[in-house]
Amino acid sequence: MVTCRRVRVQRRKVVMYLVAGILWWLINTHCWPLKIKVNEDSFTERSKCPACFGTSLCSDLQSGDIHLSGYSAWTLARLANVKNVFYGFWVSRNISVVVKKLGYDSELVQLDQHLCELVHLQAGCNVGLAVQRLTVKLDMSMSDLVQGEELVGITDKSLHRLDWEKIQQTVQLYRQDWAQCAGQDKLDYLVQKSGDHPSAPLLPHLLTMLLHNQEPVLSMAFPPQSGWPFSSYLGSCGRLAVFTYAGRSLATFLSSPWPVRAGLALQLLKMATMLSKNSLALAIYPTDWAAENFAVDHAGVVRLVDMENIVLVNQTMLAVLRTPGWDRFYTSDNYGCPHNECFSFSIPSLCSHAMTDHNYHAVCGSLLSPSPYSSNLLHSIPQEVVARQTLLPRLLDRCWRGG
Repeated sequence: MVTCRRVRVQRRKVVMYLVAGILWWLINTHCWPLKIKVNEDSFTERSKCPACFGTSLCSDLQSGDIHLSGYSAWTLARLANVKNVFYGFWVSRNISVVVKKLGYDSELVQLDQHLCELVHLQAGCNVGLAVQRLTVKLDMSMSDLVQGEELVGITDKSLHRLDWEKIQQTVQLYRQDWAQCAGQDKLDYLVQKSGDHPSAPLLPHLLTMLLHNQEPVLSMAFPPQSGWPFSSYLGSCGRLAVFTYAGRSLATFLSSPWPVRAGLALQLLKMATMLSKNSLALAIYPTDWAAENFAVDHAGVVRLVDMENIVLVNQTMLAVLRTPGWDRFYTSDNYGCPHNECFSFSIPSLCSHAMTDHNYHAVCGSLLSPSPYSSNLLHSIPQEVVARQTLLPRLLDRCWRGG
């Protein structure tokens, strides 16, 4: 009996030592230092510039004027923060901000691989040099320059035109959402608007963003100051992009009182209209209308805060080209979805029609209606509302089915 007890005690000690060792390893490898140091290169990856998003806010991060706050500031939180979205505060401007690496860690590794591949360098190459060579390769104003180890002047802000025909031959760029339905005119617009932004990104920065995540470029091209329902891009440091904090996720309002939800639904429908038909004659089609991609600020204003999945269509160019069927209104039909239980869309159809119901179908099917894939923002309609608007439940059910 005494021997058995001693063995049990020894086993318990071994287990305790193993648990303590594992905890110590986790703390040292994933949790130390306790808080993320935003001025360290391991976090900003500034050393990879110009294969980065820009450097306009590096001094603010280095001085601590912009710092992380809340749970995302803790190193341990990075274990769960796979999307690399952090919350912070800009002291001198007295505003809350969102700091994004614009992708998973694995996607950033893939970005480096693509940069090396695109200029035929070995894996693990100097990505700063790689993006400079890529800039020379794709910049219309530099097509006659000879590529070399030292590329003087390629980050000059005056050199700002990318060659669409060359981009079409670059698979890693051409398959991105921003490149769908594109042409030289749309590419020029995006680059020019980005170049005019206060953060003053250079061409290698824009190429890095267009290759990795289009969100900062679209935010610069369609700023909220001009009435667009998006979050404001403030600048970058290395591979950290900083945006204004646009408020709580729309998903947190799903249990709000009916008047609040109805008001948010009205804003979403107005947003769908604005994105479909606007003064630029540029249709903006988000392809992911999940509630988590929208935010509501303290004034109750809804904004789209994840702009990675957006297709742009130049409606004016369609009218000029007049391809067959361009002026026919295209309606979504949930093609490919068994029993209409998912949201689907056809990029070729969006690209070839000047007007579609994509945004209306998306906002209704993904956010407003009782569809199988919806957040169902307009659930539990009060009886007094149904008595006045007898068609509302039927219309909500019809709008997500398409056709």
